[in-house]
Amino acid sequence: MNKRTRLLNCLTGKDYDRIPGSFWHHFPESEWFGPTAVKAHLRLYREAGLDFIKIMEEIHYTFDIKSAMDWKRYMPPKRNAPERVAQRELISRIADELAEECVVYTTIFDPLRTTGYPMGYDVIESHISENIKSVSGAFMAMAESTAEFAADCIAAGADGIFFSTKGAEKGRFSPEVFESVVENPDRFICDAAAERSALNILHICGLDTELKNYMDFPAAAVNWDCHSGCYDLNKGALVFPDKVILGGMENRSGVLVNGSETEIREAVSEITKDFKAENRFILGADCTLPEDVEYDRIRTAIDSLG
Repeated sequence: MNKRTRLLNCLTGKDYDRIPGSFWHHFPESEWFGPTAVKAHLRLYREAGLDFIKIMEEIHYTFDIKSAMDWKRYMPPKRNAPERVAQRELISRIADELAEECVVYTTIFDPLRTTGYPMGYDVIESHISENIKSVSGAFMAMAESTAEFAADCIAAGADGIFFSTKGAEKGRFSPEVFESVVENPDRFICDAAAERSALNILHICGLDTELKNYMDFPAAAVNWDCHSGCYDLNKGALVFPDKVILGGMENRSGVLVNGSETEIREAVSEITKDFKAENRFILGADCTLPEDVEYDRIRTAIDSLG
């Protein structure tokens, strides 16, 4: 069974020969776009023995926003924005190389992370407190633009999106604020992406996240930090009974980062033995691995699956 068939069968409830696995990390700025980015992604895929590839999205938008009221004049990126064109070209070139061999994902970020990363989450949260209507309106405009971008990425060759959402950390937002600035725009993006692909993966980013906020989001698989809060793999699988669970290993510490080969193999064995829904599982990490992770370590983890 080749890698593409293995993952497709896993995601669609069909028989597959062994548990799939994949991991990813950010690349240096010199490898964000163009031929160097293609080469870096292919090297990770091949040297680490990944079962599928997730293309990183390193678009760093700038925002001329000084106050909460400034969000009223926010205009989202256009379809032909240079960075979006470059990302679609990256997807197309990698898909041309790998589409027959494995499933190709591309990363899409939600509005909160897209704005919070360059501006600072404390700034965004203060703007939300001052004028939630302005911020939520801008986030919905951003969601519409992001949904269009996701569709273009799938048209460029991605089999689906790896949608990264932030804001579900326990105690971060009240239910009303969460619905306005996280749930509504994120659901819009996921619903639109689901019309283009049934293979999308939902990544719930952050520490100690409330998974129940995403119970009915459309996604074939779900990934979260299963080590930081009350939702380990088994408890999370109960929240998402109809979805494949992706994860199991720590991303910034633990055996995959600094353990021996034997320890990595033992850890994978323990994870797969303890997880109760093994027929709907993909081995992965809580989030991105360090940039300098040794690819032999990843290959050892995946080879341990059988």
